[in-house]
Amino acid sequence: MPEYLAILVVTAGLVALVAILLTFAAMRIYQQMTNHVSHIEQKLDNLASRLESIEHAYTEHGRDLDAIRSEYAVHSATQEQDNANYAQAIKAASSGVSFEEVSETYGLREAEAKLLVSVYGNQ
Repeated sequence: MPEYLAILVVTAGLVALVAILLTFAAMRIYQQMTNHVSHIEQKLDNLASRLESIEHAYTEHGRDLDAIRSEYAVHSATQEQDNANYAQAIKAASSGVSFEEVSETYGLREAEAKLLVSVYGNQ
């Protein structure tokens, strides 16, 4: 029986040693996983911060684009009015109206009115 007892003690010791080693391995794996999770959380926080910055810039650019569109609409309407005004001034100059009248009637500067009359007045 002492042989069986010795084998049993050695086996129990080996099982205990394996259990201790497995426990240490599990603790090490757990620590590594905890470190990886912490690293991933840091990266996610960084990405969230960058995304917030991009969203803010996108919003600012959207506002800028809206302002540009508004300015363009005003400019376009003004340009259309100016083109219509010039077209009417050209018709008047073609019909023999003096540069003073063209200037006064259509709100052109004197030099513009003289130019229109000199170009279109003798047609």
